[in-house]
Amino acid sequence: MSILALGSSSSKITGHDVVTPVAQDAAKGVFVKRLSKSIYRILYPKRLSSVLTLGTTDKEYDRKRDYKNYIVLLRTPGSSPDIRNSYESHSNKQNSVLYKHLSAYFSPVLRGIADPALRSKKFRSLYKNFKNEYGIKDLGYTGFYGYSAKFDKKTLFKVSQMPDVELIEEDVKIKADAVQTRVQNWGLRRISQNSKNYIDQYAYSGNQGQGVVAYIMDSGVKIDHHELAGRAENGANFVTNEDFSDNKGHGTHVAGIVAGTVHGVAKKAHIVSVKVLDKNMMGMVSYAIKGIDFILKDWSAKKGKYKAAVVNMSLGTPSRNEAYLKAIDAMVAAGVHVVTSSGNSGLDACNQTPALTLTGITVGAFDELGSVPTWSNWGKCVDILAPGTRIISSSNAGGDQTIVKSGTSMAAPFVTGVVAAMLSDNPNMKPSELKQRLISTGLKGYLKENTLRGGTPNIMLYRPA
Repeated sequence: MSILALGSSSSKITGHDVVTPVAQDAAKGVFVKRLSKSIYRILYPKRLSSVLTLGTTDKEYDRKRDYKNYIVLLRTPGSSPDIRNSYESHSNKQNSVLYKHLSAYFSPVLRGIADPALRSKKFRSLYKNFKNEYGIKDLGYTGFYGYSAKFDKKTLFKVSQMPDVELIEEDVKIKADAVQTRVQNWGLRRISQNSKNYIDQYAYSGNQGQGVVAYIMDSGVKIDHHELAGRAENGANFVTNEDFSDNKGHGTHVAGIVAGTVHGVAKKAHIVSVKVLDKNMMGMVSYAIKGIDFILKDWSAKKGKYKAAVVNMSLGTPSRNEAYLKAIDAMVAAGVHVVTSSGNSGLDACNQTPALTLTGITVGAFDELGSVPTWSNWGKCVDILAPGTRIISSSNAGGDQTIVKSGTSMAAPFVTGVVAAMLSDNPNMKPSELKQRLISTGLKGYLKENTLRGGTPNIMLYRPA
C-alpha cells in the first residue's frame, strides 16, 4: 500500500487496509487516496470506530467492538403520536421501528465501505446479528414488541436513547431443572389421594385433558412415543443447528408426565413441542421469548379446534429478566395458563426467572416422604409443591421406553397436567381464577415443616377424582 505525497517519491508501508473517501490536506499539500489503519488513526481518531477494516474477519471485528447479545423491548403502541405512527406504518420499511433500529446498528459499519458490492455483502453478514423478532410480523396481537440482537457498547447506548425503547436487557442462558435417577414412580398416586398414607392407585375422572393444548417449552419432544398416542406435534424450534429431535430426553419426559397414557396426568391432552433448549440442556432467554411469541400466534389459530391452552416451562435462569416476565404476562393476559418450575439451586425462587412470575404458577418439589429436597428452590414465589423425585415417564428412546428423573422440572408438569384436566372440564376459567382454585384445593399441612424454608407454602398438589 502506498501514500502519494506531492514532491516526493512513493514509498510503501505495511498494515491493514481500509477504504476511505478521497481526502485532501491543502495546507500540507498531501493527497491521500488509501491510508493504512495506523495512519488513519493519527489523522482521524474520532472516525476510526466507524470504519470497517477490510480483511478483518467478522469474529475479529466483533471482538474489537466488544459485542454482546441483548433483548430490546419496545413500548406499546399509543404512548405518543410518533411512536404510534411508527407502528402503524410498519409495513413501510423506511418508517418502521425495526428499520430504524437496523439503521442505528448498521450505519457506523457500512458508512466506511465505499464499494456498493462490499457494503451489500457486509449488510447481509451483519443482519445475522438480529436473532429474533417478537411481535414484529403481527403487531396487533401479541401485546409485546421487540427483538434480540448483538450490539457493541456504542450502538447499545444509541439504541437505548430511542424514544420507542422501553427496556434493554442482556440475553442470558436458561437451563433445565432436572436430575436423572433410576427408581419406581409414585407421583400419580400421591396427587389423587388426600390421605397422608396413600394407596397404590391413581383415581381420576372427567375429560382427562381432552380439548386442551399443552405447550411444552423444553428440549423437544419425541412426538411418536407410544405414551403420547398420536396426540403430539412439533410446533416450533428456536435452537440453532438442531432439528426438532429431543436429544437429551428432558422434554419427552416432561410431556409424558403431563399427558402420557400410562404415566401422565391428563391422558387426553394434546401436546405441542416448542424447542428452546439444546442438546446440552441450555438455551437463551431470547429463545424462550420467541417461543412465547409463537405460542400466542399458534393458540390463536387453534382456538376453533381446542378449548383451552396451558404452557409448561421446566427451565429457568438465575436472575430477574423483565422482558421474559412481560412476555409471560402478555401470554396470561391472552388467556393462556402458565406453569413453571421453581428451580434446582436450593435458593430463593424469587431470584429466578420465570419462577418469580406473579401471573403464572410456580412449582416446587417434594419426595415420597413429604419432605422438600434441599435442591428445590423455596420462598414466597413458590405457589404449590408437587412430586419431583424419582419420577418415571417417557424416554426419548421412543416406543414404550421409560426413564426416571428428579427435579422441579418433573414437579411442574404434574401441575400442568392437573391444570389441563381442570380446563377440560371448565375451559372458561381465567388463569387467575384457576390458580386460586388450584391452591385452595391443595392439601394443607401434609409436607414436613422442618424441610420448608423462607416462607414456602405447605401446600401439596391434589387432584380430586
